[in-house]
Amino acid sequence: MKITQPMLKVFNLIIHGYSTIESIAKTLKKSKNWVSEVLTMLEEEGFIARKRSFVIRKSRLSLDLAATTHALKLKEL
Repeated sequence: MKITQPMLKVFNLIIHGYSTIESIAKTLKKSKNWVSEVLTMLEEEGFIARKRSFVIRKSRLSLDLAATTHALKLKEL
């Protein structure tokens, strides 16, 4: 398992309450595409979980910490 600096930055924002791609992109001054790529890496490694909800013809994606042991341990650091 390899964790990159961008992955740590995004993970840190998620554990501090940032739950959308837009809010993370704005805070880091990066594109939504860049954030999405980093989120994919975090999800593949089991650090985050993407949750999709539907509200009257709109799909909303939110991000949360995964319930894996290594995600919880990293949060403690």
